[in-house]
Amino acid sequence: MAEVAKSAPLWGVGRSYSKGDVVVYQGKQYVCVDAHRSVAHWIPGTVPTLWAEGARQ
Repeated sequence: MAEVAKSAPLWGVGRSYSKGDVVVYQGKQYVCVDAHRSVAHWIPGTVPTLWAEGARQ
């Protein structure tokens, strides 16, 4: 597993994310693949149209 970037913020509900933003959720790093405002059921790791696991290349 890739090391989690120390500067990546934790994912949260009600936040606006832009394509390329990096967040941490449950100890894993995710990259936003489509801009959106987060809601409780759009959790990283469960919505591949919004989040991709791993650090931005």
